[in-house]
Order: sequence, then C-alpha cells, then structure tokens
Amino acid sequence: MPRGIVTIGASAGGLRSLRELVGALPRDLGAALFVVLHTAPDHRSVLPEVLTASGSLPAAAASD
Repeated sequence: MPRGIVTIGASAGGLRSLRELVGALPRDLGAALFVVLHTAPDHRSVLPEVLTASGSLPAAAASD
C-alpha cells in the first residue's frame, strides 16, 4: 500500500496546536508525519515525548 508524507511546521508558539492535531490523528494514518518546531538553538527538544503523549502515534526525533 502506498504511504504518504505529511509535513507540518510551527513556530515555538504552535505547540498547543500540534498537540491537538496529533491527538486527533488515527493510529492507522497511512502516512509518515514530519513535524518541525522552531526552538532556540541551545534547547534540547522534548517534542517527541510531548507528541507521543498527545496521541496514538509514536514520535521520535530525526537522526542521521
């Protein structure tokens, strides 16, 4: 089955909206969801943990 890619970007103030969006997504979405959130460069992101706790899909940080 073909899979799609959904990409979402937000400023640092968009976290609430991202949590609401992720919370409304079905577990069988059928697409990869890429989320980019603008933060300070010296900030360690907890975004994967926040998004995983907000919905039924697991989240992970991108890596090389």
